[in-house]
Amino acid sequence: MPTLAVSLPLVATNSVVFAVSFARSKALKVYIANLMTQPGETRGYTAADHLRALHEHAGGRVFDQVILNTGEMSAGMLRRYAAQRAAPVQNDLQAVRALGVEPVLAALLEEHHVARHDSSRLAKLLLKLATSRPSGASHKPKAREAEKK
Repeated sequence: MPTLAVSLPLVATNSVVFAVSFARSKALKVYIANLMTQPGETRGYTAADHLRALHEHAGGRVFDQVILNTGEMSAGMLRRYAAQRAAPVQNDLQAVRALGVEPVLAALLEEHHVARHDSSRLAKLLLKLATSRPSGASHKPKAREAEKK
């Protein structure tokens, strides 16, 4: 049965043992890229910059795929984030592929008072990814566009 590992625990832990086990797992490892940069932390970071930082902390390439948002943010939301010195994470697909990671493109932006991933669309996409590739199968980094809304 296909398996899927999502990246959140890697970011939340400082355990070398966990990072090594996570990296060695034959499960499909997917990073859900941030929608926005964080002032004072990741200002100016692209999708590849985020991946590079995670891979450096883990001691090598960890992720097979990265989910990147393609939804456009409203002008009002962009202004609110710009006032906080934050901006949407740029999808630098060529640099992501150069890291050996397959970009998965999907319109996942949901706007309320803040920008968030649409949890329903994201869950469906993760399930689709988990069931579309057998565990341990190799991948070639190319952009995959998820189904439209």
